[in-house]
Amino acid sequence: MKKHSFLFVSICLLLLGTRLPFSIFGNNQTVSQVFAETTNKEKAKKLYNTAVKEFNNGSETKAVADWKKSAKLGSALAESQVASQYLNGMGVKENYQKALYWAKRAYKHGENSGMAANTLGTVYLNGSKTVKKDYKKALAYFKKGISEGYMKSYRKLAYMYLNGYGVKANTTTP
Repeated sequence: MKKHSFLFVSICLLLLGTRLPFSIFGNNQTVSQVFAETTNKEKAKKLYNTAVKEFNNGSETKAVADWKKSAKLGSALAESQVASQYLNGMGVKENYQKALYWAKRAYKHGENSGMAANTLGTVYLNGSKTVKKDYKKALAYFKKGISEGYMKSYRKLAYMYLNGYGVKANTTTP
């Protein structure tokens, strides 16, 4: 009898969920809000995976468009990828300002923050017409990338030490 009552209550709550907040979601979200977020995450993941396939098949421009759509649905991984594409001019025209924008979003969201930190460090290391070089920021972001286990940040940090960018040059090996 208890199973049926629970099932009935659950169905009623789902049907009425567009109006009823639930504290079990932690922030008084309605069932429909939670469902919409879940659906968006699923769409974002599918779009991200589609973009990877497109990119690997040589359709860089289409891949970037799908990564942007995925990013707008909340994928920090897609935000990191869009930032990287703008940084390297792949599928889009190189644009450090846009790379900075997308990398900051990705870094803020935390997913794949090592890649985002590396992109931010690279933007500040190289600088451009629209983004001023800032070796201190570059150094800090490469160290954050390393702390997140992003291996490319090691190479960038070594490059800074080798050339004395923002740090005392160190060309000796341990």
